[in-house]
Amino acid sequence: MTTSCCWVKPLFQAIRTFNSILESLSREQRRLIQNDQNQIQILSQMSAAVLTAGDYELQVSLSEALCRLTPRKDREQRANQWFSSCDISTAFCDIRDGDFEVDCRRFLNFINGHHGDQRRVYSFPCLRAFLDSTELFPPKDDKLDKFWIDFNLSSGCVSFFIDEPQGFLWGSVHLLKEEVDRYSVQLKRDGCSGAETVLSVQLNNPIMHHNSRGQTVELNFDCEHHRELEEAAGRVFMKGRSSPCVESTGGTVQVFPSAAKQSGRSYSRKKPQSKSQLKSERTLLTAVAFTDIEAHSLFLSVCLSVCLSVCLWSSLASVISEQ
Repeated sequence: MTTSCCWVKPLFQAIRTFNSILESLSREQRRLIQNDQNQIQILSQMSAAVLTAGDYELQVSLSEALCRLTPRKDREQRANQWFSSCDISTAFCDIRDGDFEVDCRRFLNFINGHHGDQRRVYSFPCLRAFLDSTELFPPKDDKLDKFWIDFNLSSGCVSFFIDEPQGFLWGSVHLLKEEVDRYSVQLKRDGCSGAETVLSVQLNNPIMHHNSRGQTVELNFDCEHHRELEEAAGRVFMKGRSSPCVESTGGTVQVFPSAAKQSGRSYSRKKPQSKSQLKSERTLLTAVAFTDIEAHSLFLSVCLSVCLSVCLWSSLASVISEQ
């Protein structure tokens, strides 16, 4: 059984704040924390949480914290301790601070795919996205080569970033299970472009994008992802993994009702200015100042240890509930 988990949002906010505090430190302060032996167990917990988090944005924030707390010269050695697979260790070490967004996407796509049917996050490149008749475009970044859509099991939502020409932040769309009235996964054939798989999501309430207001989100994918898209959408939006199909003039459509209505969540990621730099999201964050670096390190350790304990236990509960 896949359910929306209330722990994802507060944990994401906690890790994001944690990264912002790390970013506010001087290089010398950060080095002292990086060399603190008390961090070793926490880093091990954090790396385990990356594999099981079940929400792409949470995985990004955890990966960012790992990179911030691990000097470049030590990453290969520590990654080999954290990850049982050499391929995963290598993928982590390939993350460059200067191209964090792009490299972290490659890393997380790899580890999520590595888990096969047991994965907690599915990611697919999207061809086109629409809010009713208004097209939604991917963020404008030369290094982002694809328009990724993430299906997050633990948070029970489909999420993706979009371009916001008038804003400083990338826009984001989160289609929460609780806000979905019904959805369909349909194989459509086009004489010009061939076959495409279309995920159509009808929401309980309309959402806004600039001056456009709509209640239906349509995502178009290459048909090669059809089977996995059916599985991913079913695991995110449904209590079970499969449901009966109904026939449509355009092909086979799966139509499913949603769960009870609840409030949604949203957040945005900052647009990179010149390159996709390693960064945290600092919206509405008040900086925390510490004069004693040992007290600062202890504070970070306690906060992160509590957060990761919640994450690991909640991830385990989610896996057990599906069986």
